[in-house]
Formats: sequence, structure tokens, C-alpha cells
Amino acid sequence: MEKAVYEPKEDSFLLEEAIRTAVTPGSIGRALDMGCGSGILSITLAKNVGNVLAVDINPRAVNASRALAETEGAGNIEFRESDLFSNVRPDEKFDLIVWNMPYVPVSEEDEMDLATSCGTPPIKLFEFFEKAASHLTRGGRILYIVSSITPLSVSDVEARGYTVRIVSSSKVPFETLTVFEARPTMESDRIQVPTSIVN
Repeated sequence: MEKAVYEPKEDSFLLEEAIRTAVTPGSIGRALDMGCGSGILSITLAKNVGNVLAVDINPRAVNASRALAETEGAGNIEFRESDLFSNVRPDEKFDLIVWNMPYVPVSEEDEMDLATSCGTPPIKLFEFFEKAASHLTRGGRILYIVSSITPLSVSDVEARGYTVRIVSSSKVPFETLTVFEARPTMESDRIQVPTSIVN
């Protein structure tokens, strides 16, 4: 079955607004748009970010995003086909990663639409958070959006080494959409007792 490109909807617009609020001109050097889909979040990032990498597992989505960037005259976006971080080099770091993740739960027996479905349990969502921290600069963060029906909890993300806070939320028919910010919890970021005090 040919993979469709996810059309922007309420979730896209809520995350887009969160990006506009979080990113001011010159505050972000490099950003990653994970699962770029139609490309609207890449364009939003490109307006205030020096360099944007947009990736998607779906080649049609990559082509659609590239076409939108050309139409908008956004020349600071690089596009790649990638299954999560499979085509992102280990040494590539980002100040911000955004992901309008596929958050609709489906069972393994059902056919998954990778643009919208995360599976139960959401293995790909877990994998993302397990790998994302190594691609963030010191002080870097993730903005992601989920639904009240998504089988991914804040504790799931915290268990993978992050501190999480709510950025914004919106009630839509049958669900509530929430944008979260996640930052890696690293030992080196915590207050250290000087050696001269403990010796």
C-alpha cells in the first residue's frame, strides 16, 4: 500500500504555535524536524533557525516537504529519508528536535499507517526517546505532541532520562492534544559539591 503524506491538522497547528513561541530569531542554531510530513513545521523552524534537518521514513513526505520549502523559498532546510535517526549521523547535534509523532494506538494485528499510528505498545516512540538525547546539544530540548489516547505517558519519557513539562494543550473532538517539552536529565547538569569541601 502506498504511504500517504500526513496533512496538517489540529495537532500540527498546535505544535506549530508552540514552536513559534519557543523559538526566537537567533536562539537556535540547528533544529531537527522528525517525521516532517507535509513540511509545515520545517518551514516554521526555518524562519528563525539557522539550519534545519527534516527527515521522514516516507519518501513521498520528504518530496512534499522539499517542494513546500522550494515554494516558500526556504533554502536552509536539508531533507533526508530516515527511519527515526537511521540516516542521522551519530555526531550530528541539535538545539531543538520537534516531532508531531504518530500517536494513534493500534494493535499488532491491525495494519499500521506510519503517518498516524504508533502501535501498542508504542515501540517506535520509546526508541525515539532512547536515541534522541545523544543528538541534543547541551541544553537542547525536544518539543513533541501526543493525544490523550496515546499509549505514551510522561513517566514513560521520564524513565528514559528526561524531565518533562506541559507547554500547551487543546481539546478537540474525542481527545485532548498536548505539547510537551522534554530535556535530558544528565548527571553533569546537576549541582556538584566541590572536591575541596568533601575532602
